[in-house]
Amino acid sequence: MSIYTLVNDPEADVIIEKELARIKNCILNNLGEHVKTILLCGGFGRGEGAVVKEGSNYRPLNDYDLVIIPYKKNQIPIQKIQRLYSNAQILANEISVKQIDLAILDEWKLKIPAPSIARYEIKHGNKVIYGPGLTIRCFPASILPLSEAITYFRTRAGGLLVARLILDNENIEISEKLELALLEINKAYLAIGDSILIKHRAYHYSY
Repeated sequence: MSIYTLVNDPEADVIIEKELARIKNCILNNLGEHVKTILLCGGFGRGEGAVVKEGSNYRPLNDYDLVIIPYKKNQIPIQKIQRLYSNAQILANEISVKQIDLAILDEWKLKIPAPSIARYEIKHGNKVIYGPGLTIRCFPASILPLSEAITYFRTRAGGLLVARLILDNENIEISEKLELALLEINKAYLAIGDSILIKHRAYHYSY
């Protein structure tokens, strides 16, 4: 079984780990000594990342979601953070995924339980790709507030707008258009089920 995806083939991990190594190096090259830990979250962090097979090779899809935990966020010069985000976007154009999502969070915030799905998924669906492991606290699924369902609908509705923009973009090949748009559309479908699970106090981080 793959570490990062449901595909039962370690060859998929080889490709993903090469790309993650480039992302990790990008983060360290820009923030250097400020970085304590880097967490891989999202689908790949849960071991459910999407890949397609093209010939004999796998190609990861969608986004890489990473959380950067610095020693002290307020000591990182804003210019370094801006440069990191800019370089990460350039790197995303060179590797397989459409986007590299980066969040910088102070460690002390992760130690305080938060009533959000974002925190719930960081805690239960992460892999450490640099530095030591951390204590992460969240609310259990049974008491997540119903407002989190609204958050899901809002973000997935934004994704549908992105899908529309992708389909209208004349500079993207039709096959790539359909692939990227369908990813966003499928997320919108999932939001309906996610919301029902939140309502019934049965939400789970795994899809």
